[in-house]
Amino acid sequence: MSGRPGREDVAERNIRTVKQMEEEARNRRSPGQRFVDLLTGIVSSVWFWIGHATVIGAWVLLNGGVVPAVRPWDPWPFEALRTVLSLEAIMISCTVLLIQGRMRQNTARQQHLNLQIDLLAEVEATKTLEMLRALCLHHGLPVARDPEVEELVRRLAPETLADEVQEHLTPR
Repeated sequence: MSGRPGREDVAERNIRTVKQMEEEARNRRSPGQRFVDLLTGIVSSVWFWIGHATVIGAWVLLNGGVVPAVRPWDPWPFEALRTVLSLEAIMISCTVLLIQGRMRQNTARQQHLNLQIDLLAEVEATKTLEMLRALCLHHGLPVARDPEVEELVRRLAPETLADEVQEHLTPR
């Protein structure tokens, strides 16, 4: 895929790197996190829903007196079924909260990585612009004195920018 023989395509390398990082993160999960992931896979499947619909439907039919050969063990209003489903709802809710907590941690980690990459890219872009401006000055090109270029060459102060963003986003 690469345009140059013997060189790896940058996109392919980046994809492989991200895949490796994700795999390493999966391997670092605790046994509890692995268990929650297993539960998530089960609970979020369509088969789980179909199984529930089938079991609940059968429970209601068998305990509702629809099948004469079966003596109801949990007659209307199905207290046992309600208790089981309530307990299951609590467990599923706890699982969802655990997953959301881990997603929040992963998002924060990804945002931190993105910020570091963005800050590095800003430094690189500013340095490149400084070098281009120096070349333009050396060759006497008028674009080197463009006010917009002058402004862009100044180094970004992330804390100042963060304060400005916060000031504009904070409701008055």
